[in-house]
Amino acid sequence: MDCKVLPTIPGTCNPDKCMEYCQHRISGTSVGECVSDGCQCTYCGIPPSGRRN
Repeated sequence: MDCKVLPTIPGTCNPDKCMEYCQHRISGTSVGECVSDGCQCTYCGIPPSGRRN
């Protein structure tokens, strides 16, 4: 599976809010984690918005 790390969202990071933001904006399977300069989202595979059923 191909995983992608998105650009960091700068600012103060709250782990719960970061995870919630990434899951809401990308997909429920994405992961948000705090890094030194903000919140970073990672997802594997194609995000749901890019798929057609």
